[in-house]
Amino acid sequence: MIPFNELHKQNHELTELAQVLSRLINERAMCDTQVTCELFQRFAGRFKDHLDLEDKTLYSNLLLAKDRESNSTALRSLNSSKELKRIFTGYMNRWCRHGRLHIKDHEAFVSETQDIFGFVLDRIQDETETLFPLARDIEASRGAATM
Repeated sequence: MIPFNELHKQNHELTELAQVLSRLINERAMCDTQVTCELFQRFAGRFKDHLDLEDKTLYSNLLLAKDRESNSTALRSLNSSKELKRIFTGYMNRWCRHGRLHIKDHEAFVSETQDIFGFVLDRIQDETETLFPLARDIEASRGAATM
C-alpha cells in the first residue's frame, strides 16, 4: 500500500522549509547562522527521504500498470527524480560541506537556491496533481480487481 498521507506530509514540510529558507537566505548574515545550516540539512535530508519513499512505494505500481499513460507518467517522474537528485547533489556539494554553508558569492547562492527550490516545488505540484492521483486510481482498481 502506498503511504499517501506520509508523502503529502513530507511535501508539506518540504514546501514549508523552502519558504522559510527562501526568506532567510536573502540576508547575507543569516546564511552564516547555525539555524540556517540546520534548516538546510533538514531540507536536504527530508528531500532525500521523500524521493527514497517514492522509489520504494510508488513507481513499481505505476510501472506494472497495463496502460501506457501510467507507464509513461511513472517513467517521466522517475527520470525527473533521478535528475533532481543529480542537480541537488551538485548544489549541496557546491554550497554545503561538513554541515556548514560555504558561500563566497551570495548573489549566486541565492539565485541557485531559488532555482533548486523552484524545481522541488514544481515537482511537488506535479506529484500532487498528476502522480499521486494516478497511483491512487491504480491502487483502487487493483483492490477492486481482487475482491
